Amino acid sequence: MEGEWEVKSTFIDFRTPLGPSFAHPGSIESAKAPAKDGGLGSIVTYRQRYDRKALKSPAVTTIVSDRAFNTKSAFNSRFSKFVGYEPIESVEYNPAQDINRLILRFSTVGPDMRPLPPKRIEIGINNRMTQDVSSSKFCAAELARQVIISPRRVAVEDYEVMWRWELQPDGKIKGRQRRVDYLQPQDLLYFDAKGRGVAIYDYDAILTRIPQTT
Repeated sequence: MEGEWEVKSTFIDFRTPLGPSFAHPGSIESAKAPAKDGGLGSIVTYRQRYDRKALKSPAVTTIVSDRAFNTKSAFNSRFSKFVGYEPIESVEYNPAQDINRLILRFSTVGPDMRPLPPKRIEIGINNRMTQDVSSSKFCAAELARQVIISPRRVAVEDYEVMWRWELQPDGKIKGRQRRVDYLQPQDLLYFDAKGRGVAIYDYDAILTRIPQTT
């Protein structure tokens, strides 16, 4: 996966395994929206980068996501298509300092040029795993907590994101991404959920390599 890719992501499924009353407010309405407004069937394209990094010595390397670029690209591309502007101004991520923490800062200027209050999302990765299924297929997952901070409001969300990637004969990569949302202790149905996911989002993705220019 080393290099830069164009990702075509399709929102293919949404479900609430414990019933709609457990889902976060607005999630069902958003999923049921027409595809042109970002609901089921919607398609977004954006770019992603994966870089080769040295581990403990220059002789030992691995391929890692350019997390700052990839997060901003995916977030802004979806908003740009369905809302009409790119809200994320910058992403702060310093893996040498803390590989498990990044901050998304929103622009303080709206699409109509009106000033907006400061807002940010702080994301912490609490656990992760990878598994090589074969020479051309692997899976990965991350469990994260995000805190949305704005004037007079702080919202906390826990979620898990799982990926399955498979190299195709034509050099493209076929992927499936699943996001599972969980409740917080302050949610009324938290104890009824018993730690189970309350909303599941599935996306199909096709990655096409962008040729390098010299």
